[in-house]
Amino acid sequence: IITRPTYKQAKKAGLRLTDLGQNLEKREEAFLTTLLDKVPGIKASQRAYTGFLNKLRMDVFDDLIKKAEIAGEDVGIGSKALEDIANMVNNFTGGAKLPGGLNLAQKEVAQVFFSPRKIASTLNMLNPVNYLSPKISKTARKEALRNLIGSLSISASIIGLARLLGSDKPENDPRSSDFGKIKVGNTTLDVSGGNANYITLLSRLITQKSKSIKTGELVDLGSGFGETSGFDLTSNFLRYKLSPNA
Repeated sequence: IITRPTYKQAKKAGLRLTDLGQNLEKREEAFLTTLLDKVPGIKASQRAYTGFLNKLRMDVFDDLIKKAEIAGEDVGIGSKALEDIANMVNNFTGGAKLPGGLNLAQKEVAQVFFSPRKIASTLNMLNPVNYLSPKISKTARKEALRNLIGSLSISASIIGLARLLGSDKPENDPRSSDFGKIKVGNTTLDVSGGNANYITLLSRLITQKSKSIKTGELVDLGSGFGETSGFDLTSNFLRYKLSPNA
């Protein structure tokens, strides 16, 4: 990767390329510790995981540079198009930059939240600005939309296949906690990588209604004593995103 002619472009654009070693900020979020490196199998797993993601990100970045060049976009070092392409690749591989000054304090933020880059990636994936804004590279926007549609299609296909194999009827209402999941008896499998939970929270806050997974009834969000409110849903959602220590 380092010997590729596009490596300097990738680094300047902010493409997330991780490493092994003592610097936790340069590691993948799945391995933010050195304590397990001596456990048999863990170090090899980390090396394979990190190597795969680095190659995936760099391969996609190189491919999009060619597409952007064909589209007539400026892909010189430091160009806006390169930065947009790098951001798109980061968003869809769980390596998004944290907003504002939080990016400079990534290690500290990771002590509070579990996988903050994954949280930022999901929020960016669901942000319509990244698909519609004319200020963002056309190549990056088209690829982001293609990846989003592909991700949704794969999730829907897996859920449909599970239904044919005997799982419970899939939940289509995004206001239910079972939305985007496979359910077999008391076992629930999330095939969206956790992304469906964001859609569920947003749908509940917009409609001010929540669907009970027990009765299937729609319940209004309230503000009275003992009633579940939008603030309760949001605070619980954030609490589940905290790190084990926090």
